[in-house]
Amino acid sequence: MRQRIVDSARVAAVLAIGLSVVGVQPMFADDDNSRNQKENGAAEESIGDTAHTNGQVLQINTLSDPQEIVLANVDGRVVVKMSGKNAKNMIRESGIHVGEYIEVWGQKQSELEFWADTIDPVDDDDD
Repeated sequence: MRQRIVDSARVAAVLAIGLSVVGVQPMFADDDNSRNQKENGAAEESIGDTAHTNGQVLQINTLSDPQEIVLANVDGRVVVKMSGKNAKNMIRESGIHVGEYIEVWGQKQSELEFWADTIDPVDDDDD
């Protein structure tokens, strides 16, 4: 019986050490990543994510209030809601269509929602 308790304690200790290493490793990886971004000047770009996003237009809904565009980008599907003084005309005036790649400027609410006050179609002929 005593041996079984000792074996159980050893297994528990190994599991605790293993779980702590798995939990701590990402924390240090984030610190290294932040340090590398600062050294490479990329930290400023991450701040800009709150004011800018881009992606391929999957859907356009001009009947909703506010009007919406669904983009596919690196975060997945992002619902972009129009805001500002010209919100009701922004999609029509931009001339965008489903399938086009666009940039929007405004305020990021989450990985799934963005409020845009500017739409910029991306010109594919910049080669």
